[in-house]
Amino acid sequence: MKKIIYFLALIIVTAMSGCSSDDEKNSILVSSEATDCKDNPALMLNTINGELVYDEYFKYEATTDGGLLIQHINTQHGCDSKIATTAFIKDNVITITENGNQDANCVCCYDVSMKIGKLKDRQYKIVVYKNSKEYTTLTIDYSSTLKGEYHITD
Repeated sequence: MKKIIYFLALIIVTAMSGCSSDDEKNSILVSSEATDCKDNPALMLNTINGELVYDEYFKYEATTDGGLLIQHINTQHGCDSKIATTAFIKDNVITITENGNQDANCVCCYDVSMKIGKLKDRQYKIVVYKNSKEYTTLTIDYSSTLKGEYHITD
């Protein structure tokens, strides 16, 4: 009977160890928060080339602990959205998702802030998905002095 139990335990351990691999994506989202709906149009506008325009963009900056702060300014989601975010890394690709209310009869702008876990000094491709659809891609060269913006253009 003991031999059967040991054999079954060996099978279970072997099966469980086969469930993980180096190809899996690892979650790197440390924290995330979003503003309420911006109801003041002036908060969504910026002067670019002397023209007042709606401005959606990403701000990013390395943190002192080796992480990355990413802010998605003026991202549009349905009104009254509770925006859920995820961030995963595989090799040098960081995948970020933003999911909000898609069934609303109106659209609002929000600012979403995310803290990404510890990164190595190297180039990363950041792919952003909104409500399960690929939205935009940007590339950063991560270092402790990284700071920049990426503007979304229509």
